[in-house]
Amino acid sequence: MKYIGTEQTEASRHHGRLQPVPGVRHYQAVRACRLEPDLEGGPGWTFHNAPMLAFWRQRFYLQYITCPVEENHPPARTMITSSADGKEWTEPVIAFPSYEILEGVYSGPDGADLPKGSLAVMHQRMGFYTAADGRLLTLGFYGICPVLSVMPNDGRGIGRVVREIYPDGSMGPIYFIRLNVHAGWNTGNTSYPMYTESPDEGFVEACRLLLQDRLATIQWWEEDQSEDGFYPLTGYKALSCYPLPGNKVAGIGKFGKYALSEDDGESWTETGEIDGLVTAGNKLWGQQTPDGKYALLYSPSPNNAYRWPLAAAVSEDGLHFDKLRLIGGEVPPRRYTGFYKFYGLNYVRGISPGNGTPEEDAIWVTYSMNKEDIWVARIPVPLVPDFHDDGDAAAPTADTDTDTDASTLEGRAYGLSGSPIETAKAAAPVPDTDGSGPVSAAGQPCEMPALSSSGLEDFDGWSIYRPKWSEIHLRGDSGLILSSRDPYDYVKVEKAFAFRAGHQTDVTIGIRPLAIGTVPLTIELTDGRGETAVGLHWSTDGRISVLQEESGVFLQTYEEGAEYECVLSIDPGNGSLSLSIDGTPAGKLFEYHAAKAGTVAFKVGERPFRVSLDTPLDGGDLGIPDEPLLPSAYCIRYVKLQSSRYSNRVQAERR
Repeated sequence: MKYIGTEQTEASRHHGRLQPVPGVRHYQAVRACRLEPDLEGGPGWTFHNAPMLAFWRQRFYLQYITCPVEENHPPARTMITSSADGKEWTEPVIAFPSYEILEGVYSGPDGADLPKGSLAVMHQRMGFYTAADGRLLTLGFYGICPVLSVMPNDGRGIGRVVREIYPDGSMGPIYFIRLNVHAGWNTGNTSYPMYTESPDEGFVEACRLLLQDRLATIQWWEEDQSEDGFYPLTGYKALSCYPLPGNKVAGIGKFGKYALSEDDGESWTETGEIDGLVTAGNKLWGQQTPDGKYALLYSPSPNNAYRWPLAAAVSEDGLHFDKLRLIGGEVPPRRYTGFYKFYGLNYVRGISPGNGTPEEDAIWVTYSMNKEDIWVARIPVPLVPDFHDDGDAAAPTADTDTDTDASTLEGRAYGLSGSPIETAKAAAPVPDTDGSGPVSAAGQPCEMPALSSSGLEDFDGWSIYRPKWSEIHLRGDSGLILSSRDPYDYVKVEKAFAFRAGHQTDVTIGIRPLAIGTVPLTIELTDGRGETAVGLHWSTDGRISVLQEESGVFLQTYEEGAEYECVLSIDPGNGSLSLSIDGTPAGKLFEYHAAKAGTVAFKVGERPFRVSLDTPLDGGDLGIPDEPLLPSAYCIRYVKLQSSRYSNRVQAERR
């Protein structure tokens, strides 16, 4: 296997200076918060990692591992949440609880036993298995970490557990499906029975078939490491497999290792390294995409503790990859410190073959952010760059993926139902639940007449980044509402466009502030590779300023409930940008250094600082209270783009 592309990343940039796949949508499924009580009591747990994804009976199932503070520090549990659309997720439930280890069996690297009452740590690279009869199984592994530096996947752990997920979302009893017998564990010193003791014959048969499935169980070797001949391939970490033509299979793992099989996983080549691939200890994910091509998702950076960006390389044959493209380059601050809590997008995983296909024109993946929040991403297929070679924007089509139900804002953007953390909902804008339109913080109706053409008609092709404490709401033909209450992150939508040399581009934007809370709005023009050329900042004290690099120029004040038309005119010929608000020019030209305009982005919220390669790993918890703020809400009424060619005289003068 080989990476044959020429694109590489700039490690100092979260986006890596890569061309993005347009229309990627990131949704936060689980947000860590120590101020929220844990479901078993005490402060909320803040280590969440190793997510796995399945799609079963028209529903997503997401599994992940959690610990109170940090990796390898018990207690540990495996949790499951589910979703009908990949955007809104149920409250997580415990799939595999904390497990007390029987003393006198374990022998650590130094030969030492464990104190009485010691608890196991969960570690698994496989979370789901859909059986031939349609049953969905979820699996986990109980490992042992006597100290933080001893990993739970060293072959000394207890064994692998399994239970069935029923159609109503409930789960059956927990059983062991394979014990680490070579490490001394058996049915006499473990807490759950073997799967063969289940009275459900269908469940027993599903487990038996799983044990015979080479491509499923080959992912178990890392925690097991037995020498009983059960595993035809050894010596890897976090293996993911995808089919190639002719019963061939490719398996890829951490650090760019791979192996190939020509008999559907019965035997394998020796493990090698993917030639030309730059990566480190983050997981890699490979799969065939619905268009018949292949995608390799990974972090193309040698910095193991700073895991950005998340990128995808594309292949025609599943062996030779190129055209490295950006999937995710957002990296908010890590709020809670902890052992092995690396920065960035950790442990990407998609849906394994046989575990469901949500759509025919997209793939779904999951990852953990800073090993404390769990995200999912919808990636349109084919994986194409934002711009064609001739400079025209590539506008992908996608299914309708917007929150069109006006009630979706209620109770989520402005309050957590059943939570002790509440925001001042009465001071927040109220969604249109009775057809009268949104209401401002002052309690006055915000009339927003319908628009015949808003430039939002192609919103299905926009990119989205949405934390849980935020909302994106497309309100019919009246506009797009963004709101946030997150003290550490922002909600973001982004529209791709382009212009050719010799053209001036006007970006006309209509904005109505619905509620000025405690987080600002920023409108950015970027070069399409993550670099901001100019920003328009709407502060929480009612001021509009132009942002360029580290400086800001005040333009005017703004008021809640009013509507403003902003026109940004980009002149690439002389590298300038002029700006007007409601027809009034800003009074000066601003520099515009980008080679081309690539996107217009809207962000509500802000981050307290930018994570960099110099951000210390052991910097401690952040000091800003991790609780919802008084939300801000802004309505994007329209976004219109217009390009005009310079006259021959103007072009001649500039030459």
